[in-house]
Amino acid sequence: MTDSPDTLTLRIQFSKFISGYFQGLTSPALAIHTNVPPGDGAIYDQLWHALKDAAAHWPELDHVDIDLTSEALAQTSFANPIAEWVLSSAIWLQSLAGVPMTSRGFSSVTATEQSVLVMMLPTQGPALAGLGRLLAAIFEVTNAVLRLGDIKAADFSNLQKACRELKGEMALFPPNMSYLLCAARRRNIPASYQIGQYYIFGQGRRQVLLNSSLPGHESCFGAATAKSKTTTNLLLRKYGLPVAEQVAVATLESAQAEAARIGYPVVLKPADLDGGNGVFPFLQDAKALAEAWDLCREKSPNLILEKHVFGRDYRLLVARGAVIAAIERKPAQVVGDGQRTIAELLAAENDRRKPQLGQPALLHPLPDDDQAHAILKAQGLKFSDVPAHGQIARLRMAPNHAQGGSVGWCLDQVHPENERLALYVADVMRLDVAGIDLICADIAEPWSLAEAAICEVNHQPSLGRPTAHDVFGILLDKMLPNGATIPQIAIFGPPQAVAATMTKLIARLSGNGRHIGSVRPDGAYIGDDRISAGTSFYQRHRLLVDHPRVDLVLLGLSGPQDLQ
Repeated sequence: MTDSPDTLTLRIQFSKFISGYFQGLTSPALAIHTNVPPGDGAIYDQLWHALKDAAAHWPELDHVDIDLTSEALAQTSFANPIAEWVLSSAIWLQSLAGVPMTSRGFSSVTATEQSVLVMMLPTQGPALAGLGRLLAAIFEVTNAVLRLGDIKAADFSNLQKACRELKGEMALFPPNMSYLLCAARRRNIPASYQIGQYYIFGQGRRQVLLNSSLPGHESCFGAATAKSKTTTNLLLRKYGLPVAEQVAVATLESAQAEAARIGYPVVLKPADLDGGNGVFPFLQDAKALAEAWDLCREKSPNLILEKHVFGRDYRLLVARGAVIAAIERKPAQVVGDGQRTIAELLAAENDRRKPQLGQPALLHPLPDDDQAHAILKAQGLKFSDVPAHGQIARLRMAPNHAQGGSVGWCLDQVHPENERLALYVADVMRLDVAGIDLICADIAEPWSLAEAAICEVNHQPSLGRPTAHDVFGILLDKMLPNGATIPQIAIFGPPQAVAATMTKLIARLSGNGRHIGSVRPDGAYIGDDRISAGTSFYQRHRLLVDHPRVDLVLLGLSGPQDLQ
């Protein structure tokens, strides 16, 4: 290569975060201005294919929604081979790191003496810092290949590291939010970041504010009550609902005394944690309770003791007066085939659970530790035994996903009486969205015919990974029963004519309690009240479509500066 290294360096000249819904985008984006180094465009295509081949061997990374990511890439407009490489790789790698890709990207080249490449790269606000490191790694790889003119100079190790770091940062993203954003995109529901961990889904009066599955309008009473297992138990007991006998315990001695009173086996767990954190079920004697005590105290000082209820573990998801999902949560276990030992069954299942090339492990390995041996012993089993065909050998008592547990969809099996129970619990708790954990013999049989207990009510339930059952989309449909968008009318013309037309329309449309938002030269208005002045035309519009009282928006456009 005869060009100087400086000539062949791709570098960012300018970048700016765009909050979203700008120039046809349906998510936030990073606007990037770069130089356009000379060179053969074919090398960027080779880079793209080499990157995808390398990323297929990063099993710890997984797309949030590979179909939406592929759709975003197919719709992305590329100005030249550099833009195609940078935008494609940045979109693909963000998705691998857990960032929902809900918009296309696009690029253009300015016609100046020194051409400038302008790229609009879709992203999400919480991913911005990680995206900066990802772009730096993309440019590092690009420049190494440009300088040497050889695709073999592409070292993707820093890109893999940047993806891992971004994935770690996305773990702080509200649970379920990535999947909710993808579900909203599939339904053409506008979604925009609000503040903290809240996103707005929909517009104006037709919107819902969500932090994961927690609506912004949720009952303070319900949320506060659900945070305390003790308070939840007392409230449900007051309404005559099935709950296990429960008592707060401050010392091991008091716990052992209460366990002797209510009868073993018992469950020891924190009163103020969820997600199965610190739960020790099926404690069969004072020794087992003593062994669990210190471990449980490490999680929380506020402990409760319950009578252990035997049965299968279910979660029913209620949203706006309907049960929209039901799953059975199974603890780590193997099922006998009458031929293989428990150890052989465990090895075979763990082999099945190993991540495939380029795909994540959806289930954690089954445990083979002292706790598993102890639980098997309590069932009269050991790892060398051959269980009968269909016999269940449990390795954990709690259905904890991180300890090898699994889930199965069972909405079509829920008995009407159990469905009514879940709806009644949500009513009693004053919760619009609730995850009700029910232990019973069989979800297909009425709870009243056998031992059953509601062991927890979650006011911000995790919905898990997307499935064919479209739980995330169904939840949005329930939260937005009247649609997600509001009418918007743009009025073009000279300033005086636009102002006069808007005045007439506001007067005509404001009846029946409707709140009309309008974007005018001097600010954003709701009715005759100006709510904002010192923002751009675009920002005034965003203020109104995000406002929870606005029924309709008028936009007065009087010049090219508004259209821009």
